[in-house]
Amino acid sequence: ENTDLEDFDESVEQYGPIRLRRGEAVLKARTSRILLVLEQCHDSLNHQAVLRTAESFGIQHVWTLDPPATFVKHDKVCRKVDKGAGTWLSLRSFSRFDDLISALKADGREIWAADLNKNAEPITLQGPELPEKLALVIGREADGVSPAMLQVCDKTVYLPMCGFCESFNLSVATALILQRLFDICPEARGAMDEAERCQLRLDWYEQLVRSNPSKYKSDPRWSTKWLREDGSSDIVPIEDLRREKEVKMTPKMRRKLRESGEEAQRLGTACAPPVSNATSTSADAA
Repeated sequence: ENTDLEDFDESVEQYGPIRLRRGEAVLKARTSRILLVLEQCHDSLNHQAVLRTAESFGIQHVWTLDPPATFVKHDKVCRKVDKGAGTWLSLRSFSRFDDLISALKADGREIWAADLNKNAEPITLQGPELPEKLALVIGREADGVSPAMLQVCDKTVYLPMCGFCESFNLSVATALILQRLFDICPEARGAMDEAERCQLRLDWYEQLVRSNPSKYKSDPRWSTKWLREDGSSDIVPIEDLRREKEVKMTPKMRRKLRESGEEAQRLGTACAPPVSNATSTSADAA
């Protein structure tokens, strides 16, 4: 994460603090045109992985139909899996199937279910054409979308496969389908009503400055340029969200690399274990 010193460098006057510029870049690409629906995903780690995937693709809305409690595979919520994606998503959960469908219809969504049935339409670069408001339904791990969902959906779609395996991992399938949809319809990227974008900005900026709110909010530019009451902003988004590569590794993984002798190669010689005198002498003699 960028430090406060980086946030308040000489470019702030012209462009704004770097973390708010990152927020603007993400917000600019956010879409409400595609809404993701998870139908009764029973593995919490898969659930978290899908949230991370959706957030990374710029999907803002993820709705879930909760599975029966007896089917849920509980795992400790792990930020290593979802990377805090839920902080930036608009999440909504339903306990009843009929309530989910009613809400989708009320929102004007055309429902596409990902399924391998013989009538499903392949998702290729040639189509199908995206509707103005799409709800993409991903089924649960064991048996995909439910028969009830297949009855009410407007279209079933699938990704052509070429191997012996008959399905993708839940998060992988979600990622591949989303990427293909954006390839088909690049204009879906960033498709969001300005009023919703302003509301997200109001919510997100509070999160982005939470490490040192007084430093930002005491600056007179906070309310006049960076974040006005109506949610508008003059912050200039950065052009590239990629950061300089930074090695982040758990102690367990670092220990395994050290034990295998790969730490110096993977992390650089500065992280390598000290060389013993005997080894140095032998190397010098050679």
